[in-house]
Amino acid sequence: MEFGMQNSSSYGAGLNQQGGGGMDWYTPPTSGYNNYSASTSGTRQNPNQMGGNSFEDEPPLLEELGIDLGGILVKTRSVLFHRLNNRLLDDLDMGGALVFVIVLGGLHLLMGKIHFGVILGWSVVHSVVLWYLINQLAGSGAAESKGLDLYSVCCVVGYCMVPLVVHSAISLLLPRGLLSLVLAVFCTIWNCDDNFVRLQKLAIFSAVAGVTGFAYYKTASPSVQFDVISGLGPILRLLDPETAHNMGIAAAKWGLFPKETRDDPSILRTKVWGRDFRNPIGLAAGFDKNGEIIESMFGLGFGFVEVGSITPKPQPGNLKPRVFRIPELKATINRYGFNNIGAEAVEENLQIFLLNTKKDPTLKKGLLGVNLGKNKTSADAATDYSIGISKLARYADYLVINVSSPNTPGLRALQGRTELEALVKQVKATRDRMPWSEQGPPPLLVKIAPDLSETDKVDIATVVTDLGVDGLIISNTTIQRPGPVSDYPQAKETGGLSGPPLFALATQTLSDMYRLTGGKIPIVGCGGVSSGEDAYKKIRAGASLVQIYTALAYEGPKAVPDIKEGLAACLKRDGFKSVAEAVGADHKSLESRLHSDLKSSGKKGLLW
Repeated sequence: MEFGMQNSSSYGAGLNQQGGGGMDWYTPPTSGYNNYSASTSGTRQNPNQMGGNSFEDEPPLLEELGIDLGGILVKTRSVLFHRLNNRLLDDLDMGGALVFVIVLGGLHLLMGKIHFGVILGWSVVHSVVLWYLINQLAGSGAAESKGLDLYSVCCVVGYCMVPLVVHSAISLLLPRGLLSLVLAVFCTIWNCDDNFVRLQKLAIFSAVAGVTGFAYYKTASPSVQFDVISGLGPILRLLDPETAHNMGIAAAKWGLFPKETRDDPSILRTKVWGRDFRNPIGLAAGFDKNGEIIESMFGLGFGFVEVGSITPKPQPGNLKPRVFRIPELKATINRYGFNNIGAEAVEENLQIFLLNTKKDPTLKKGLLGVNLGKNKTSADAATDYSIGISKLARYADYLVINVSSPNTPGLRALQGRTELEALVKQVKATRDRMPWSEQGPPPLLVKIAPDLSETDKVDIATVVTDLGVDGLIISNTTIQRPGPVSDYPQAKETGGLSGPPLFALATQTLSDMYRLTGGKIPIVGCGGVSSGEDAYKKIRAGASLVQIYTALAYEGPKAVPDIKEGLAACLKRDGFKSVAEAVGADHKSLESRLHSDLKSSGKKGLLW
């Protein structure tokens, strides 16, 4: 720290000339402190007697309030210079400070940030000024040993808070900059022997950092907002999956989720069921089971949001624990069992959302789907689905009959030809009896499992085409444990598997159903989508729309813009001008190759 030693003589001379007190700059003016502290009433001590500048012309308002601005400034200056010179090497813990600076700078350097020099500079300022002064001046016994009153200590601490605020702001300007802020606070708080002082510092840091960070977050660009919230994912994943999910729901309720204000690429616009979608990426059922955070989900930039599954009566679902992560594969196994608050309570939430959108139409930036299920103890599935239709259909842009969850006993049996046919007929009749506008009733979709035999697929394709079902969602979770999943202990848990290990199975089922229905029924692709390339493969296999869920749990909100950006890039790369052009492209190219092979072989007939 040669900067203090090189300038000590010249600076001390300057002080002697100005103050007239003959004070050497590193000698503490103890008499001045004592005189000032003792003058609690009557005539105040002239600041010049303490070795400082003359402040006789201080503002009358401060004088009337009894605030000796001159005394405060002189004390602050003297304490800073004295402490920095006399006990810097002993008290600063230079080794710790250097480690702090190196680690902080290294973090940003490893993240590829070009602002390394700026961050390193502010790290030095933070280490030398904030860490040292707050620890030593506000630490246990330090203030009293120097004869400082509480008011003066607070003034010094106030001066020292400036670097923290600036450091916080600069850190938050960078993606994942919260890491440096957390590290700074931890190092500063821990370098103190008094637990009570640690708590005091933690309170101050939390307040300042919290206000600074929240203010910046709410005014930051969408990309920064998405990065900041998604950066908290590793912390949430320290909790059990269901608790982390509930905290995410709470954060969305409090308006802490980022809001997408950027326009989607025009190439992503599409039309299905005569309804316009600004993009084909939607939120799958299961995330917002009770329709509590629809506005926040649309705010993330989804083209459509599906709530549920919702049963006629509320039910708690299966016993906990019922959700298990396989983080190495970014996969999840769950056996929730349709836990929800019931159709009546969800209807109230949908009514609130509808009223809010009437006041502000921009809150609903896409289409709303309502996913319906049956109660676990119900013996009449068709009646349960019909009750859901009667209560909730009026709020939906499309409806889903979920007959494929593996966590409700007997539910998947409804995918059989006879059972599915009876169910669809009754549910459709219930929907069609309700009064609708000129646009007609909302489309009715059936959500199926990936664990189907070829006979099951043929039967489902026959039923949905014969009865005029408007679409399919393919697929739900799987009870299989494909590939490396079986190597993990979580694989022994019962429940449905989601995430990347499901992708191949779900996409193959999607492709088969597109082929069996002749591409005449719109399909929503779901299962294992975690990138724009994945979404593109679903579309080429036959999906008109794509849903995500598990990717949101692992990647955070930024998964939404990332997938949309990646999908747009894939479409442009392969020369497609729209999503609709790419739907079923793999089948079309296969058909073209088959016809070409047929023609070259000289044979006649149709193979497709």
